[in-house]
Amino acid sequence: IIHSPTNKKSGSTLKSWSVSGFSANSFIENIRETVVDTDNNGKHDSLIFQFDMDVSAVDTSGEITSYSLSALLSDESGNFITAGEIYFPGNDGRQTLSMPICGTKINSVQRNGPYKLYGFMLEKISVLETQQLAFDLTSYLTASYKASDFEGLYFGFTDGYSDSGIDENDDGLFDALQFTIPVFFEKPGMYGLQGQLY
Repeated sequence: IIHSPTNKKSGSTLKSWSVSGFSANSFIENIRETVVDTDNNGKHDSLIFQFDMDVSAVDTSGEITSYSLSALLSDESGNFITAGEIYFPGNDGRQTLSMPICGTKINSVQRNGPYKLYGFMLEKISVLETQQLAFDLTSYLTASYKASDFEGLYFGFTDGYSDSGIDENDDGLFDALQFTIPVFFEKPGMYGLQGQLY
């Protein structure tokens, strides 16, 4: 069984993989990388991996179906950062696939590169089930990026937290507990905020 750890900072987690009962071989070839700065602010929005693979070399059923491919990203020391996953239609020949990794996930963990992409899992998707097909032990090491090279979160928290009880009908009992949480935003947009009360 191969377990991917949970990243406490990003909350990312990936399911446990059982490598017994399906092939462990090399179906990923010619891995390369590129970075994308979509807003031209000098920060990488994505780290994109491209690679070649031939699904028919692994899946010999001849069925026309879809597949998912997932992989793990860590720093050079093996500290888990995040996971990538893509979905794609199968065909009878070699195809080039791209797996983007969100830059903010890399930035938020604050671990510098080079980064390691590894643990490729290929699954076959059908209406009734998802079938594990193969696990590839191939790994790839990126250039020596810094975490700060990637786009950070567009918001943050500042000091000044407070809480207060709200009594809407003046019966001496609180109907709600209200929290005031100061935040700042670097970019306009739609944001959501969630919290848990223990």
